[in-house]
Amino acid sequence: MTNAGGMREGEVFAGRYRILEHLGDGGMGSVYRVEDELLEEVVALKVVSEAAHRGTDADDVLAAQRREVSMARRVTHPNVARVFDLGTDDGRLYITMEYVPGSSLRQRLVRGRLAVVDLVAIGLQVASALVAAHDAGVLHLDLKPDNVLVIDGTTPRAVLIDFGIARAFGAHALGTGTPDFMSPEQLEDKPLGGAVDVYALGLILYELAVGERPFPGKTSMERVTMRLFKPAPELPLPDEPDLAALVRSCLARNPADRPDARSLARGLARIAAEKVGAPSKRELCLARGHPDLGSLPGGLGARLARARRRLTRIGQERDVVAEIDAVLAEAPELVEAVSIRALAMVRLWNRSFLEPDTADVADAAVEAVARATAVAPHLADTHLADALIADYSGDVAYAVRALRRALDRDPLHAFSHEVLGRIELEAGLDSDGRVELAHALDETQIGGLIAAAREHLFRGEEERAESLLRRIEAITPGSVEVSQLRTRHHVWSADLAAAADFLRRTEEVMIPIVRMQRMFLGAFLGSLPIAEIERTVEFLLAKPGPPQRKCFLHQLMAEILASLGHADALAHVVSAVQLPMADLRWFDGCAALAPMRSEPAFLAARAVVARRIELAFVPPVDEAETLETHLALLDRPGAVPTVFASRVRYRR
Repeated sequence: MTNAGGMREGEVFAGRYRILEHLGDGGMGSVYRVEDELLEEVVALKVVSEAAHRGTDADDVLAAQRREVSMARRVTHPNVARVFDLGTDDGRLYITMEYVPGSSLRQRLVRGRLAVVDLVAIGLQVASALVAAHDAGVLHLDLKPDNVLVIDGTTPRAVLIDFGIARAFGAHALGTGTPDFMSPEQLEDKPLGGAVDVYALGLILYELAVGERPFPGKTSMERVTMRLFKPAPELPLPDEPDLAALVRSCLARNPADRPDARSLARGLARIAAEKVGAPSKRELCLARGHPDLGSLPGGLGARLARARRRLTRIGQERDVVAEIDAVLAEAPELVEAVSIRALAMVRLWNRSFLEPDTADVADAAVEAVARATAVAPHLADTHLADALIADYSGDVAYAVRALRRALDRDPLHAFSHEVLGRIELEAGLDSDGRVELAHALDETQIGGLIAAAREHLFRGEEERAESLLRRIEAITPGSVEVSQLRTRHHVWSADLAAAADFLRRTEEVMIPIVRMQRMFLGAFLGSLPIAEIERTVEFLLAKPGPPQRKCFLHQLMAEILASLGHADALAHVVSAVQLPMADLRWFDGCAALAPMRSEPAFLAARAVVARRIELAFVPPVDEAETLETHLALLDRPGAVPTVFASRVRYRR
């Protein structure tokens, strides 16, 4: 069966995308549900139509689609559809993105207005997506019911799509977008800020609550005129005064009188908390998100605290999730438990790299973060979970912003200080004070201390590093992190005796991560053929898993091969960078890399990482073009090829 896009079900597009279903047509082209036969995953495919090219220069169409991909990639959030790739096939431009198995809000509205509890839940998720977009300096500019997809469930999940006309803050966008959802300042061709998207969300919330738009009219021009010259009507829900006041504030004529996206999300979160839960007094208290955890029956508060504390240790994530699920079974609306569960699921995803269910854990982690964002945006753990899923995925810029949101909510949040401190140390920033603060707040937070010890080793300060490592071992005897750093240092310092001693002492140890350490040291000592370790690493890189873990594998391979004078060491450096690596200090401090530091490909790779760090801490106006310029250096003729590049796939 054909459609407006001209492709049939079963047809293969661009040599890899098998058409499963035609989802719809728009002004720019047709959208399909397809199977990516290379990755064996279902994604959405948008093919730009020939009509979009008529009367428009081909370069302008390409620039518009590149802008959509660029803008969408800046925004990493569970309630924003991920964009994967931009390409051409036989002259046809296409974009691949996350497939969202839901219906649009416009389709939902055909069935009538939404219940207030669902309206608020969806509105909160869209507002949270706008917070992420605005933090990244992106205005959506086409927020409307058609561009919000909803996945049904106990709590509906809303996903914002289509950044096709997105712009940076300060842009003018008259004539761009959907007239019925344009703000007054957009209609007046004024410079735009986040208030333009908040206004559009206010229009959506009103329509979801009432079943009709706040500014009716027979023609689009009549409706536009009413928005310019008449105040917004009251939301006719007398039993919901807080919601009515919040929606009316979103529709204020003056952008300065509207809440920003973050304030809107907080307001919706307070209303959502009051709508969740059964009528009993205890459940209502839990739903509001401010219970006295110490007074909960059955010691639930203490159980939750113990579970969260265990998240700082490697290998206990599944047990922690099971304990939190047990707490939630007794108190389903305990938002603190929902928030900590999101954190636990993200940690589990990062630690399940070698497990057979890694891809399923990844999906469950995204869903857990989405739920926590919807019901507990006021909690620091929610934003830490959001930061970690971005960090493990390689989006260091979003991770830094999310960590700052966590610390805005709790300035003494030890775990967030630890993660931010580690990122800052890898970026080459002075963060000893932050990691010490994290450890002072919670002595179980040792990740930052490990990063600080590594920095001391990079500087040649071995006594200071060893002092830190002994501190960590006193707190967590048998720490895997300490063992891993020490074995890497054996390679950096070419300490054959220490490496051989580690192999003797761990001969009977069957823990997977220790076995991995033994494998790398065996190659370093020459007792394991390089080809065997390359086959193992290639196998691991082909498995689903966090990009950060795959970067780490390439780093380990580069260290081992460089220490042996092997030519492929530089190729592994380039491979790590073509994954979203952001560890600048490794380039400058790792002694094993010294022989290749003057190589053009090494310098180009370092420039890419340096630019990523700069974007993370000082985002420029046009970050995508600048980063692409640096990445292009790695693809130029004569550049060092990547290792296993066609096999490096990951799933967030």
